[in-house]
Amino acid sequence: VQRYKIKKYYLDFQKIIQDPEIQVIIVATEPERHSEPILAALEAEKDVLAEKPLALNMEEIEKIIRKVREKKVIFMVAHTLRFDIRYEMLKERIKRGELGKIVSIYSKRNVWRGLFEQHAKHTPMLETGIHEIDLARWYMEDEVTKVYARKINILNPHIADTYWAVLTFSRGGIAVVETSWLLPDGAPTQLNSTVEVIGSRGVAFIDSPCVGMSVWTEKRGEHPDIFFWPTVETRAWGTVYRILDYFMQCVLKRQPQRKVPLEDVRESVKITLAAIESAEKGVEISL
Repeated sequence: VQRYKIKKYYLDFQKIIQDPEIQVIIVATEPERHSEPILAALEAEKDVLAEKPLALNMEEIEKIIRKVREKKVIFMVAHTLRFDIRYEMLKERIKRGELGKIVSIYSKRNVWRGLFEQHAKHTPMLETGIHEIDLARWYMEDEVTKVYARKINILNPHIADTYWAVLTFSRGGIAVVETSWLLPDGAPTQLNSTVEVIGSRGVAFIDSPCVGMSVWTEKRGEHPDIFFWPTVETRAWGTVYRILDYFMQCVLKRQPQRKVPLEDVRESVKITLAAIESAEKGVEISL
């Protein structure tokens, strides 16, 4: 508070929601505590930027969506890959037809194991896999009809740390999603992700970290983040900046956001939950 000269701070989310000087609420609580502050903010007719997943079950998802439509506020879920400049550029090429009909997508998001205990208590599929599932639908522009997934438990006997899921789309396309929280301590980055899109007339790849910068010291080699949340002179840029800038422009202009439709938010959670169920039961799930 002192460092950034913040005039007000709150320990109770109800108090910040009821403050008439506050118009925008950002909900970045743990996933199991998303619904209550989101619904309270919407009821107070505040604009809301929410972290993904929107909620952990479809009943809460539907309740939030109904409230958003009732109150007609500016509301968005921060699906970050839709704001990463690399992924947006590839999306534009797909829409222009440069790759032809999209046939196959492989997308992985693997994370340093040191973050597992703090972030993965609801399985990596809801923390990281959901990014890749949303991306697959966004690129394929089609609906998932079947999901088959497998999981592995290494770090915790009760919570899987590695998932692979195969998504089958209604027009015959397929996507493979991989997410694991087993990157070792010696890895030069906390995130390793790859996207491969195969079309009838072309192929495209995105790799993270994109080695646009490397630093080697006596202690370790490092590939600093230059896309998601790079910081220069204490100011954040990259994807996080673009999310906040886009949302605030919508708020200031009182224009509905169109980057992350509510229907896509609903589907990404539904497919992710189906992948978790498939991995638990060892069977393919039809949607």
